[in-house]
Amino acid sequence: MKKKILSICLVAIIAITAIAGASLAYLTDRDSAENVFTFGNVEIKLNETFEDNELIPGKKLAKEATIANTGKNDAWVWITVAIPTVLDGGADASKNVLHMNIPGKYWDDYFDDPKYSDGTVTIDQTWNADYNSFNTMIDNVEYTVYTHLYNGKLAAGATTTTCLSTVYLDAHVDINTDGQLYWVEDGTATKIDWNVNDNGAPSVYVSAYAIQKEGFENVEDAYKAYNEQWGNNGAEYGAVVKPATQPAA
Repeated sequence: MKKKILSICLVAIIAITAIAGASLAYLTDRDSAENVFTFGNVEIKLNETFEDNELIPGKKLAKEATIANTGKNDAWVWITVAIPTVLDGGADASKNVLHMNIPGKYWDDYFDDPKYSDGTVTIDQTWNADYNSFNTMIDNVEYTVYTHLYNGKLAAGATTTTCLSTVYLDAHVDINTDGQLYWVEDGTATKIDWNVNDNGAPSVYVSAYAIQKEGFENVEDAYKAYNEQWGNNGAEYGAVVKPATQPAA
């Protein structure tokens, strides 16, 4: 009798275990999402206005250069201006044969000089002129290239203030009937290593650059990163100023 009761108990335990095992299914569910990415872009356009291209010593010609952000993303931007080295005075701008003037030289003193401030330009809209310079060869002619950094980020759809204001041939310059340039000062004529008949009219090259805003705190960091990637050969120079000079009478 005891054996039968024990058998019945074992059967009951097995049944309970089977029922319990059937109830141990996990609570689960599934879902998925497709992540679709789009690519941002940085795209700019260099805009220039130029009064005319006839160089007459001492005559200032209005010239402006701005950058328009035509892409979808904010960007850091800058401009380079390349001038034939023999026509550039280097550290002494008073000795420049060909002058390329800018509306304001340094961010820090932009508002200190009323000549540069009309109340419509903020510090973010100014340029740091001559931030960096280097020499390069273009069409077998040595050029000095000056870099002008735009202080603030350039928002998509926005345009910078002008980087340049005027261009002119120094009043000390004279040209003889053979097309030779001279620097005339205190009655002394010093030959300049440029002959219009042999070298042609001088060209000035202006190039615009841009890099994404994201990842850089300021334009200096952006400029350095760009040059680490591309070096000074990032631009393909295109002539935008090719003044026609005439021999002096």
